[in-house]
Amino acid sequence: MNFNASSLWLVAAAIALLFGLLLLVRRWREQGYDLRGKVVLITGGSRGLGLVMARQLVEAGARLAICARDEAELERAQSDLVQRGGEVLALTCDVTNQAQVEQMVQQVRERFGAIDILINNAGTDIVGPVENMALQDYDDLMQLHFWAPLYATYAVLPQMRDGQGPAKGQRRAGRIVNISSVGGKVVSPHMVAYCASKFALTGLSAGLRMELARAGITVTTVCPG
Repeated sequence: MNFNASSLWLVAAAIALLFGLLLLVRRWREQGYDLRGKVVLITGGSRGLGLVMARQLVEAGARLAICARDEAELERAQSDLVQRGGEVLALTCDVTNQAQVEQMVQQVRERFGAIDILINNAGTDIVGPVENMALQDYDDLMQLHFWAPLYATYAVLPQMRDGQGPAKGQRRAGRIVNISSVGGKVVSPHMVAYCASKFALTGLSAGLRMELARAGITVTTVCPG
């Protein structure tokens, strides 16, 4: 195959453009997102992945609110985070109860101000063949993996869209992180109810990302595994 000078120039230009784009992406990643002073709410923040994220956020200087249903477990998590130098508000909340979620978000706002980042992390799984699953199992997982993140999202949206105080109506900023699962993209045997609820969360999160971008709100879907 023969290349003339024009073809070689186009190839060189394409390579240069590719390296330029890679450099821009690298610089953007290195800039990251400054968490110092940011108000972060994590649901299911008392153990597991939620507690790991909470520790990292505290180290990064965020002002943190965590919630869970188990009060004793929540107190242990708060103590752990405070010992690490964190400013932490721990709230008992059933995130499948919309009224409790709205009250919790209001409490965070009263303590820290408007929420900058919401991490919808609360979750569980139910494993078993379809013939052993009751309809209530499906409902329970949909309540926790779909409705709970939706309740929390709707509760924080006014703060992210409008802000508060002198900045009211001008904020248009915020981040929502939905912790889904590889089970929200690929179905596994004996996990039909879990995967169905996580598929619902993945779809919800992707839709919110498109809808809320024009309001300056970033929505991120995380699928561990």
